[in-house]
Amino acid sequence: MTTERPLSIAMMCERRAGTRLKFALAAIAKLKGVEFFYFLPEDVDMVHKTIQGQIWIKDEWVMQTFDYPDAIHDRAARRGKKYAEVYEAFADIPMTTNKPAGVGNKMEMYRLLLKDGRFKNLLIPSLKLTRVDQVFQWLERRQEVIMKPVGSYGGHSLYYMKKEPQGFTVIAEKQRLSLNEHEFTDWITGIWESRKQAYLIQPYIRSETKEGNPFDIRIHLAKGEGGEWHIARVYPRIGEKSGKTSNLSTGGFTAELDTFYRMNLGKKNLTPFAVSSMHWELTLPLTCRHCLTTTSMKSPWISVWIYKEGYGYLK
Repeated sequence: MTTERPLSIAMMCERRAGTRLKFALAAIAKLKGVEFFYFLPEDVDMVHKTIQGQIWIKDEWVMQTFDYPDAIHDRAARRGKKYAEVYEAFADIPMTTNKPAGVGNKMEMYRLLLKDGRFKNLLIPSLKLTRVDQVFQWLERRQEVIMKPVGSYGGHSLYYMKKEPQGFTVIAEKQRLSLNEHEFTDWITGIWESRKQAYLIQPYIRSETKEGNPFDIRIHLAKGEGGEWHIARVYPRIGEKSGKTSNLSTGGFTAELDTFYRMNLGKKNLTPFAVSSMHWELTLPLTCRHCLTTTSMKSPWISVWIYKEGYGYLK
């Protein structure tokens, strides 16, 4: 993006007072030669396309009038709930958020991709649970399943379950349980009756490194210049051997994609993956432009699981 003025980045929030986060962002922006200010939704003048924002000058926050920024970090995360006119005014400005309200729940992205159809054959079968007996039905058919909250993030309240010849194996919050049928029935019934949110169930996809660590490839999508969807980042997430997921909040870590591909998938030539990635890079944004126009998601993501045979699945 070529401009005559410095790159301008703003944060939309709901509290007027300065905070350590706002100061830290202002300090980093200054080091990078970027203009940073924060504002509240009511500070937006949609007629003149200006914002009354706070900028850090000489050790204090000063109110100034700014043109619309080049990008906005949305700490308010109220799209679809409040400030509809403000979000509409920022429709062509790239926006990010670090709050779950902006990334959509797990079933929302699944339904959008399923309806679009272009990645239908790669989607992991998923069901929003309405009865506890559906867990037993899926275990009977699939043997290994993952049950997790529809709207939770970070791997919390996630359960791996496997039907064994003499009972069931459960992994939950780094705890491994071996249960007979009666014990498992009591356990899953207790989980179901104490739930505070909706759950979904999926077959467990065994996507592992050569060392046996679970992994997936995370694809982050974001709106760029002109409001067009782009792939913002692609990176592998690697989990602990003792677990069954690759969530960073439960001990996982990330790596560089090309190094990970060569070392853990045993491929010396990155070309096949690059060709596949190029296809996704061309197709996913088009899919997003088609199917995310009616959703409140601002920073959706997609995970890719890769079988040892090389087949891929999307979540």
